[in-house]
Amino acid sequence: NKDNKTICSFVGAFIFNKTIYLSIPKSVQLGDTDSRVLFIKYAKLSLLYFNTIRSFHIEEEKHFTSIFTDEKSIDDFLDSKKEAPSRFSLIFALKFDFVFEWLLGTFFNNQITMGENREVLLKSDLIIQPKKFIDLNLLNQKIYQWNAKGTNKKDEKTGKHNKINLDIYFRRQENPERNIPDVLSETNYEDEFRVCVMDAKYISLSNEEDSYLIPGKEHIYKQFFYQEQVKELYKENDKDIDVYNYFFIPDYNQDANRMANTLFRYAGEIVFPYHEDHMIGVIQVNIDGLISYCIDENQEYYQKILKQRKKEYHSMQELVYDTVLFNEELKCL
Repeated sequence: NKDNKTICSFVGAFIFNKTIYLSIPKSVQLGDTDSRVLFIKYAKLSLLYFNTIRSFHIEEEKHFTSIFTDEKSIDDFLDSKKEAPSRFSLIFALKFDFVFEWLLGTFFNNQITMGENREVLLKSDLIIQPKKFIDLNLLNQKIYQWNAKGTNKKDEKTGKHNKINLDIYFRRQENPERNIPDVLSETNYEDEFRVCVMDAKYISLSNEEDSYLIPGKEHIYKQFFYQEQVKELYKENDKDIDVYNYFFIPDYNQDANRMANTLFRYAGEIVFPYHEDHMIGVIQVNIDGLISYCIDENQEYYQKILKQRKKEYHSMQELVYDTVLFNEELKCL
């Protein structure tokens, strides 16, 4: 709650007392945008996201709710004169932490994907394997492994020392947490392949006026760890490739919107003094602009941006890699 305005962690729409309310992403400023245009935009976003979830065979949880089946049904709903069946009706809702990650993965062509059985897979264009993907769920790759060490214990009855397995004294997690980054993007930049490890941080403003809450140390250390793991994974497959590291955060101050590419801005970097090769670039994201792009990347607006550049770019992705992500100050591993 900032300046007496309610800020929600979800994005969605609901009907209350016959009035439609729309909750938009944090950092998005309304301006003079027509309410109908805004509603259609975020309804389209919900359709795109829900279709992605369904393609992974993930059951839609309670906060993943939508009444729409296609874009035409959105217009039909808005034009309908029907009254809401109850005082409160949820139209669609998106837990936006996940959507923010998905938007970045869509823009940067995330090579990490989910299989039909919920396994996490790496579909790499650089690592040639007999299979079409690398399974990242294997114990020797992405999950901490507990190796219990036996010890001797004296049997009170016999007086003999028997070896017992200490595993019985340690409770394991039923579902070990996989150490897998959110987004991994491979790109050919200046005729050289590079890999980017990315993490979406849907952070809020602090209580102080217009100040960001930077991710805590546990998130920073984990991101350094991901960078090392990805580097070693490619080495194991005979690919010594530069690995870059990034946090993406919402652009509350509209800094990215003032940039020539309108979507991303390089805000700074996080450094680790005792390991100079470890750096994390911090990127501000124009979330509303990114949503518009993911809904329709062929908009004339974005084509015009590409044509205005002195250097020729074939896509917004090329532009962002060249002008934002591969900052000269950011070191890779």
